[in-house]
Amino acid sequence: MRIITEEMGLSQGRLCVGIKTGIPPVGDGFYALTVMNEVFGGGPDSRLFANIRVRENLCYYVHSTVYRFKAMILAEAGIGRDDFNRVTEMIGAQLEGMKRGITDDELRTAKAGLVKRMRGMFGKPQAIMDFYLAQHMLSDGDGADGAIGRINGVAAGDCAYAAESAVIDAVYFLS
Repeated sequence: MRIITEEMGLSQGRLCVGIKTGIPPVGDGFYALTVMNEVFGGGPDSRLFANIRVRENLCYYVHSTVYRFKAMILAEAGIGRDDFNRVTEMIGAQLEGMKRGITDDELRTAKAGLVKRMRGMFGKPQAIMDFYLAQHMLSDGDGADGAIGRINGVAAGDCAYAAESAVIDAVYFLS
């Protein structure tokens, strides 16, 4: 794992944790990764938010995003400079916890959030174009309804399988 730090005199540090997955951008594995990430750090019900932001109050914000074409997840947090080690360790611990599985409630909440966002894209022309351009580039024949069906078809074990492939590759901290 590479650790890169830079100083810029900011009052709030920016932490980015790059996580390699090796999961292809098409197929059931991608949808399992998407649901897994939603539980990991995709929204306000995620483990990163609940444990690092709410429970420990160690950051101003925390979330993670799947980068489909790069087969990676980027976890980001706004933190104080003195909290770098603790927050980095907690992100790693939450990722390891994902490998042990997720609860039925987490799975249900993650799917509902993803489906709601997917349906919400229909009010945003740019989001519609981005979705269908990605589908076309990947020769993925699923439209929005097909993608929603595949999200709803993800099981808890699929998320643990997706998490197994996730490895922290690089940590970047701008303080």
